[in-house]
Amino acid sequence: MADSLHIQDCAAVLLCAGKGTRMNDSSRNKVSFDCAGDSVIRRIVRQMRQGGVNLFAVVVGYRAETVMAALSGEEGVFFVYQKDQKGTGDAARLGLAALKAQNFRGKVLVAVGDRIVSSEVISGLLSRFASPSLSADATPADATPVDVTPAVASPADASPAASPRLSADATPADASPADATSATSPRPNTDSTPVGVGPVAKSPKAVFGVQPLAHNPRGGHVLMSMDKPCGIVEMADVRRLSDGDLVTKAGVSFSADQVRNAPYANASLYCFDLDAAVEATGSLTSDNAQKEFYLTDTLEYFAIRGEADVFVVRDPESMSSFSTKPELRSISTRFMRNASSLIAELKGGGLDKELQSIYGSGFQEQKPRYIALIEHFISRYGDRRIVLTRAPGRVNLMGRHIDHRGGGINVMAIDRDLLCVSSPREDDSICLTNTDAQFPDRCFRLSEQLPEGVLRALALPFDKTGAAGEPGGDAQPFDRTGTAGESGGDAHLDRTGAAGESGGDAYLDRTGAAREPGGDALPFDTRCWLDYLASEAAVRSLEDTRGDWANYVKAAVLRLQFETPMLLSGMDMAFSGSIPVAAGLSSSSAVVVASAEAVCALNCLNITQQRFIELCGEGEWFVGSRGGAGDHAAMKCSRKGCITHLDFKPFRVGERTDFSDEYAVIVADTCIKSRKSEGSRDIFNSKVAASDIAFMILRQRYPEYGLREFRDLADLPSETVYKMMLSVPHTATREELRTLLPEYSNSLNQCFSSHADPGAYDLRSVALFGIAECLRSRKFQQLLSCGDYLAIGEMMKTSHLGDAVPGENYPDSRLEEMARDGVDLSQVPGGYRCSTQAIDALCRMLDEFPGVLGSQMVGAGLGGCVVALVRKDASLRVVEMLRREYYDKNGLDSGSAHIFVPSSGTAVIF
Repeated sequence: MADSLHIQDCAAVLLCAGKGTRMNDSSRNKVSFDCAGDSVIRRIVRQMRQGGVNLFAVVVGYRAETVMAALSGEEGVFFVYQKDQKGTGDAARLGLAALKAQNFRGKVLVAVGDRIVSSEVISGLLSRFASPSLSADATPADATPVDVTPAVASPADASPAASPRLSADATPADASPADATSATSPRPNTDSTPVGVGPVAKSPKAVFGVQPLAHNPRGGHVLMSMDKPCGIVEMADVRRLSDGDLVTKAGVSFSADQVRNAPYANASLYCFDLDAAVEATGSLTSDNAQKEFYLTDTLEYFAIRGEADVFVVRDPESMSSFSTKPELRSISTRFMRNASSLIAELKGGGLDKELQSIYGSGFQEQKPRYIALIEHFISRYGDRRIVLTRAPGRVNLMGRHIDHRGGGINVMAIDRDLLCVSSPREDDSICLTNTDAQFPDRCFRLSEQLPEGVLRALALPFDKTGAAGEPGGDAQPFDRTGTAGESGGDAHLDRTGAAGESGGDAYLDRTGAAREPGGDALPFDTRCWLDYLASEAAVRSLEDTRGDWANYVKAAVLRLQFETPMLLSGMDMAFSGSIPVAAGLSSSSAVVVASAEAVCALNCLNITQQRFIELCGEGEWFVGSRGGAGDHAAMKCSRKGCITHLDFKPFRVGERTDFSDEYAVIVADTCIKSRKSEGSRDIFNSKVAASDIAFMILRQRYPEYGLREFRDLADLPSETVYKMMLSVPHTATREELRTLLPEYSNSLNQCFSSHADPGAYDLRSVALFGIAECLRSRKFQQLLSCGDYLAIGEMMKTSHLGDAVPGENYPDSRLEEMARDGVDLSQVPGGYRCSTQAIDALCRMLDEFPGVLGSQMVGAGLGGCVVALVRKDASLRVVEMLRREYYDKNGLDSGSAHIFVPSSGTAVIF
């Protein structure tokens, strides 16, 4: 029979119109959530396609645009809109009618969108449709005949008093009344042929997928009589049955015990003859408390006519359903590769195309790194299902120190990167290992890092120290399904889907913000993240572990936890990096980004690109620095062969401009380390504070300009800016600033809290650099678009002068002179002063060498790398000059200068 199946005879109706309120996320339809690298709905379509279906009518409603976007590019898919949510029967009716209108004829699968079904089940169900009906002498291997003798009811048993009450005023909100027929129907005959069940059909017109009840305890109970299906009783109605109640389906009455002990549960997977299904769904009524049409009622419709059959799915992993994010997180693991399988794919060339898209022609050289890292993971944690994430180093060619001021940057990724292999755990421990021995193994518990308020909002028990744990002190953050709960199940999800303990003490309001009964907002927002960072526990934790590489993983995980109203999964993680450490190429930010990618992948967080970048930037505040999100944005948004312009406040990906083949970028490491944990953090943060303070002064003195962000100053004429800057002191102490800005007392305290007192803040020069750099960033994009690389080189030189030491000063007389002469502000270096003498010397050396257009410091400064824009035909000579004149003369590693072209951004490999 299977040979008679033809793909063109098989279509599917996918029901994707529901709200999925238990997902607690109104940003998208539940089927568009990510599941191990693909959206749920795309996984469903591809599994069905492999099973023999090639035409798909997708019924959409709530957040229809997210479903359509998730299926973009899939062939054979069209969409049917369900305007009003009238139940699954109505949705199926619309999809079936749309297929018929397209002159389709044949078999039609109808499936819900929150269940991923294997291709084997799909092909098996289609085969069953063309096979003889289930009978005692023709039972396939995957089905077990069930002999359910009809219940014999006495007149007393069938009285209304003994029947389930399913009236509108007694039906719970989660019941499906249309599937819970009152047991007051006439009693069946006591002979071997039940009343209402027709003869066995040789070719059924409807096959219903069922599962053993133990595999799907939440599915409606499928009632069978003499190996033939009769109907479905929804779980809500099963729970309401009392001893002595009867339920009648297709004219057969079943006792309460028979209903409870039914062997099968509805799998919400159906195969119909199209014409018969159109007729069946057209006969459905909404005469029930919910006033909806239920597709499950079609089983009784076909059973009465002897046209129904069942197909038993015994493998629980072949049908993966979800209603909540923790459930989706759990099933997504099934679609990940084992570590050993990924090694085999790498060795066999299965990932060559993906690696080539990242590394270009040199991708073969990268394979040993990947294999060694995965082998290291296996040696520590075993052969587990994994996700592999990659975060590259980055170079910012223009727009230094201004992303946190709302300025733009012009970035490219490089092919030096950090790799991370991660696997989910069943507890909340985050365990780390690194192929580089200088980064020792670490392990921490997520719940032990969280304050009491967050634990309460997540419905986690906590002891007096704030650590998650049961009354006896043993921590039990969540069970294997990922649902928060104590022993005995006291913790639960309330009706809004929010985590709460018995009594509902903690909940999520409609905005998604966690709140206590008194109404005080708990974190899942930026303000509370800042409160946490300033808390004694967080400060003490950082001080105790300052300089530890694990803090950058904590930064990512904790910030994402403050964004997520469920406890994140624990992880076993292994890292391997090729980005020079503390060299200004953002090796530390790469740890944050690669870790955040792993957290999102393993927890199915589906965070937008913009929010991901913001959270990474805010997360890195955990280590003490208060920079922006430019580095993280560069890693996330870069594209191979392009320079990408990024704007901030709000974040926006601007133009991506092809980088000319005639030029290259050389990054030369000075071999002077800039470690944020060893004092440079205070210098970085004091510069950020100086920009903030200068802006406070300008807003106070010039309210008429309506300044909202620091970068707005770059919109004003240069002459105006020079005159305004006369009101900004060259330097000022904290006491002087408190006197000067009394109305900004709270803002000043927040600025001061991020760093040690520098004595005096260099306000005017720092502010001038920031305004000029905002202008330079804008002009860079324009020059790149028109191919004026010579002007770009000159601009790089000017930008670096603004960071050079000791740098330039701007007394009143000079400002007045620049205003009088109409000096273009973008040509003013300013004075940020975060370079070093070695960096300045290396830049001068490069700028004087033939073929170099310009150079500048990379990153935040106080050490690290220099970047130079060079003619490609001179790049090898430049590298040789650096080896000879800088590295060899200073006894340094001569392999610390590299030629780069723009590379790809972050990647996630499942």
